[in-house]
Amino acid sequence: MSTIVVTSVSGAPGVTTTAIGLGRVWPQSSLVVEDDTHHAMLAGYLRAGQHAEPNLATVASLTSTPTNAQTVWESIARPLPTDDPVSGLRRKVILGPPTPWSRASIDPRWGFMLGLWRRLEEAGIDTIIDLGRLATPLTSTPQLIAAPIVEDADMILVMIEARLRDVAGAHTMVEGLAEQMNLAGAHQRLGLLVHRGGAARGVPEFTDREITSALKLPVCGSIVHDPVGAAQLSDGVGQRFDRSRLGRSLSKVAAGLVEDIDKRRAEGKEDL
Repeated sequence: MSTIVVTSVSGAPGVTTTAIGLGRVWPQSSLVVEDDTHHAMLAGYLRAGQHAEPNLATVASLTSTPTNAQTVWESIARPLPTDDPVSGLRRKVILGPPTPWSRASIDPRWGFMLGLWRRLEEAGIDTIIDLGRLATPLTSTPQLIAAPIVEDADMILVMIEARLRDVAGAHTMVEGLAEQMNLAGAHQRLGLLVHRGGAARGVPEFTDREITSALKLPVCGSIVHDPVGAAQLSDGVGQRFDRSRLGRSLSKVAAGLVEDIDKRRAEGKEDL
């Protein structure tokens, strides 16, 4: 079982859309955790059809008890439209914090919350965390992602467009994150997720090899430009996402991630 983190160094491509998509096509039961205050999931995919509470801030406020993981799954996580208790393939989501300043109470609790996700994984539920856009640190010692996430996540994916201006603009932030991961001994758990759509719009794109050469990180997968498929996730419209071009490309990414994590564990390259 695994904890996957999705983030980006710019506002596009959509991290929340991708996290929801991965949750929908993930080969095991999944929990999507939104750590983003833009409420893209509530206003978009869920079409404002549910209350904003409980949310991630509710999870962070829990006191430590042996039943926390069960409480989170049954009372705080809410089912996605594709949740299927009958077949046992569960799809749930925890909405993001209500305000930007809510993060002050959430960030110190990541160690506690990751412990909850691990207990859910023991029950066969993988966690996909939507971190939104990386923020530039305000200190001279960069910590782009909370230390417990860096230490515990099985894979951190940085989303990036394949265009020149995006690859060039991502260099500084990706380099800072790679340094943080290196210091934690977790560099093998950092990779890129490339969104490809520039060629269809007449914009030249880098190959995976060129992107890896420029940013010194492996490309773990690519997702296609599919506005119709993306609209099913960003705005809750349309049907049969699993048959869309985006759905098929995310299924391939999900299978590759599971295979890579299992391989690293089997080879004993790191203590995951």
